Amino acid sequence: MRISGRTKAAGAAAGFLALLAAPLPALAADPAPPGAPDPAVVSSLGVLSGDRPAADPVRDATVTLITGDKVTVRTVGGRRTAQVAPGPGRQDVAFTVVDDERGIAVLPADAVAAVAAGKIAPGFFDVTQLIAWGYDDASTAVLPVLARRPAGVAADAAPPRGMAKSRSFARIDTDALTVDKSQAARTWQELVGAEPPARQRDPRAPLGGGKAAKLWPDGKAELQDAAIDKLVNAAPAAAAGYTGAGAVVAVLDTGYDPTHPDLQGVVIAAKDFTGAGIVDTNGHGTHVSTIIAGSGAASGGRHKGIAPGAKLVQGRICNSGCPQSAILAGIEWAVQTQGAHIVNLSIGGPAQKDDPIVSAINSYALFAGTLFVVAAGNDGPSARTVTSPGTAAAALTVGAGRGGDGIASFSGRGPTKFDNLAKPDLVTPGTNTVAGRAAGTGMGIPVDQYYTSANGTSMATPVAAGAAALIKQQHPSWASLYIKGALTASARPMPGLTVFEQGAGHLDIGAALQRDIVPYLVGQVNVPAPHPAGQSVQNGTTLFNGGTSAAALNFGVQAYTEQGTAAPAGLVAMTAAQATLAAGAAYKADVTVRGDLAPPGTYVAVVTATDTAGKVRSVFPVSVHIAPAKHRLTLTALDRNGQPASGTVLLHSGRNNLYRNFTLVDGALDCTPDAAGADPCMLDGFDYLARAVLTAKDAGGATTAFDFAFRTVSMGAGPVAWTVDARQMKPMGVTVDTAGAAIESQTVVARHPSFGEVLWFGGRGSTTSATGGLHTNRVMPVAAPGLTYLNRTTWTNGTASSPYRYEVLDARENGVPSVPGVAATKAGSAHLAGRYKAQGVAPSGGGMLGHDAAYKGVPMRISFPTPVTVPYRVDEYLTAAPDISWGTLFSIQAAGGEPNTMLDRNFQSYSPGSSTSQVRGAAVVGPVLPQTVGTRIGDVLTFGQPGRHADDFWRTGAVDFFGDSWGGGKTLSPVDASSKVTVRAGTQQLAVQPWTQGAGMQVALPPGTSTVTVDADISRTTAYSTLSPRVRATWTFGTSTTPGTQAAALPIMAPRTICGADTLDDYNRVKTGTPLMCLVPFETQPGFGNGYVSLATAKAEMSTNDGQTWTQVAGFGPNNQVLNVPGVAAPGYVSLRISGTDAAGNSAVVTVIRAYQVIA
Repeated sequence: MRISGRTKAAGAAAGFLALLAAPLPALAADPAPPGAPDPAVVSSLGVLSGDRPAADPVRDATVTLITGDKVTVRTVGGRRTAQVAPGPGRQDVAFTVVDDERGIAVLPADAVAAVAAGKIAPGFFDVTQLIAWGYDDASTAVLPVLARRPAGVAADAAPPRGMAKSRSFARIDTDALTVDKSQAARTWQELVGAEPPARQRDPRAPLGGGKAAKLWPDGKAELQDAAIDKLVNAAPAAAAGYTGAGAVVAVLDTGYDPTHPDLQGVVIAAKDFTGAGIVDTNGHGTHVSTIIAGSGAASGGRHKGIAPGAKLVQGRICNSGCPQSAILAGIEWAVQTQGAHIVNLSIGGPAQKDDPIVSAINSYALFAGTLFVVAAGNDGPSARTVTSPGTAAAALTVGAGRGGDGIASFSGRGPTKFDNLAKPDLVTPGTNTVAGRAAGTGMGIPVDQYYTSANGTSMATPVAAGAAALIKQQHPSWASLYIKGALTASARPMPGLTVFEQGAGHLDIGAALQRDIVPYLVGQVNVPAPHPAGQSVQNGTTLFNGGTSAAALNFGVQAYTEQGTAAPAGLVAMTAAQATLAAGAAYKADVTVRGDLAPPGTYVAVVTATDTAGKVRSVFPVSVHIAPAKHRLTLTALDRNGQPASGTVLLHSGRNNLYRNFTLVDGALDCTPDAAGADPCMLDGFDYLARAVLTAKDAGGATTAFDFAFRTVSMGAGPVAWTVDARQMKPMGVTVDTAGAAIESQTVVARHPSFGEVLWFGGRGSTTSATGGLHTNRVMPVAAPGLTYLNRTTWTNGTASSPYRYEVLDARENGVPSVPGVAATKAGSAHLAGRYKAQGVAPSGGGMLGHDAAYKGVPMRISFPTPVTVPYRVDEYLTAAPDISWGTLFSIQAAGGEPNTMLDRNFQSYSPGSSTSQVRGAAVVGPVLPQTVGTRIGDVLTFGQPGRHADDFWRTGAVDFFGDSWGGGKTLSPVDASSKVTVRAGTQQLAVQPWTQGAGMQVALPPGTSTVTVDADISRTTAYSTLSPRVRATWTFGTSTTPGTQAAALPIMAPRTICGADTLDDYNRVKTGTPLMCLVPFETQPGFGNGYVSLATAKAEMSTNDGQTWTQVAGFGPNNQVLNVPGVAAPGYVSLRISGTDAAGNSAVVTVIRAYQVIA
């Protein structure tokens, strides 16, 4: 992430301090399993796995989990952190957090058993993904859910209590439901919490009193966004008269533009499954549709589709994302109602182990003969990044090629996450693809009124779908898997690329038309452990002879590793070297694998079938997986009394970030077989970082404290027995020098360079009293080279108006010492004189205050903000050391859960004994630029966060219109419906878009050089602030066409108006007649300038009638950027309008209505 201009602006502010100095004097409640949970989600779902690419920048947001707990994600100084607030009645629940470059997952203790049993999909706890799907609290009041019905439960049966049903899908016994977030904690209790622990752990026992077998979040797949005909060798098809005539292709996407010239007479049916209408307001669906079957009418045939004679049926399944329920409904309609031969799905989402979309595709492909052509996803270039539903075995999964002889960096790679399939199946062109542009949309880089250029596997997928339509015309009786086999068996391998990158190779339509020996029912060879010498396993692929005469075939095979190198000799062989296939006959070509001849891992066997003349008749890959040896982990856990302990155990392998999670039952690991009958205590032969959390209980059985043990475990050599005895543990030993102080929260982290990081998080509640609870937690001393132990605690007097706060971090390297702990003192800590202001009114919901800790530059990434009164003054004492830094979160909110305003501070280190002031929530609240918000790519302007760009495109962030003057801000509150952003070029209006919190837009600009204005008029109505109800920012700048697809940051700047913190009271008010001195540095967005801009002209104005009339305010100092706002005689509000122009003529005018209040 680029360095924020905030730091440089603050530096500039320091230069004015002398001018300002004179006038500005300055735990888990039963029956939930106790202790912290562990994210088994990662191995079972793939979210947050090592195979997932680095997450896109995540907008700050609050998310209510299915359990009713709220998680707030924010970015401070380029580092992502999260805060957890337990739901109603859940104050004693502990949490485990997994947070790395792939995202954040928060797993409550009472979800462990159901997640481990496979009954609750772990995606419910992938906070990063929930925000990306638009399931944050500012975006939706409900959580969409998919529920599989238990055997014998009818489709018309009532859903579990607290859920509402919207759709049913008979083929896969699944319902689409919604959960009211305000009732989520109660619904969770009905679903899971009321069940005895043994029933929670049983994968066969339904949820919710027998009404649901499994729940998934109704996640949203993403849209996966050259002379194509030459690159795919389409000329032979045209010469033979093949146009796709007779083929019906379903496009399940964002709808289509019914007015587009290239689609006239092409679409024969259409249906909307989103509620947004069939007309394409995004542009993606129209682009995809014209690649398949566009007539090219608007370009004189130049941009004609691959199969212009095919007919399309259009199903809109995507609006702001593509809900799984809409995808399922669209598939059902396309196949069962419309009889589509081919279904194009240019979408992709996180791979799941048990995926309802994948199940539907495999079922319809086999039993209805439909070919599903699916994007491999844009999450490359790492391995195992093929997205769902491209992971479906029966799908034709398509990667994105580049230039006919390479692969795009973003294209998803195999093998697939959970079943180790060789995917994608092939690649087609997926970069700089020019195709239809829907009216009024700016997707991609617009070429003209009717066409736009875009990158992505979304663009590659319809090329393959069009090719499939050509084969369907050639062979009308062929089912889907024959068509898939013809395309893959004829693909052209590209040198230097592995099968897991390119599949069978690059699409070659001309060769596919000639292919008559086609593979279908492609097999996979799984070799289970152990691997005795000489023992082999075989499976294969069924071949179909679609020709008119018999074919005598010779088979050859070569095996390769994931990296594309030759596998060890003898690993694979053909069971039979020769076979003769009669016309219309089938033959199973088996591959034999010797698991003892190669290390465990994933391989691919490429089989070549040649005829007696040596001509290649078919080529196909067979996936091979040699499972690692498994050994049993046995754990004996004893509590402080020497009795069998309860708690949880987490194992974290550095291999693909694999996590394993266990609960303890009677002092031992719960080894209940999973839904597939596998023993979870038989572990793959990897090395793991292990963490055990035991619960200490009182005589009544209530949890009073937690006991920790960390170690590394090597499962490669054989069984491992581990004893964890709480009697050998030591108190964590953290103390403070204020009598009566209590621990509000605790976070314990173990880090290791070979394994990453595991966390435990203890929240507030009955386990935090001064006489027990978190004060008496213990840890097992251990010498462990490379292991970093971090114990962070927050101390107050237990009230929201505590006059003091301690933030203490005990950081130890190379294990846990024999005497852990730290004695925190006021004198040895860094002192912050905290002043946390209200914005005109005491918020009915009060506020939340917390500090994030980082050790050696790496944040612990999870904190537990505590309730505070607002306004709030407090003395804060932070552990001070060169390797320790702290960030700050302060939020204000209304009662009833209204989304709040977060005001934060970048991470900063402090010196022992230092004392500084910290002010948050200070006027003037207005636009701030901590991240890049506006760019130009070619002739497309991007403002805000319209969505993800493929490949090398710039990722812009959300625009923050309500940051405070001293520390920045992350506004989560929704804005009023009247808010809008207008874009003009000169006097010509190009676009007007209604604005919502976190929104974005893309606008086509005139080619060449022009003067552009972005005018944002944003209003908010909130119970926690009477200030800044309306902000208007007008940016005017010169801009020119940029070359290629590399984005250029636009010259956007904004004033940060910093007014006298002591002149303004704790509600941001001044007395009548009191002048106010303000500093107004102009900061630039990252990517443009150096963070602080020197102005050519500057002007400031004030209004006492909400902007009806304005009076100029005198300025002095450099660029007149120090203002002396005169006192006002009558009570009311002062509005400010600040204007500035730089030497290049770029300007910004920011108006803040009711910037501060005047009282008698």
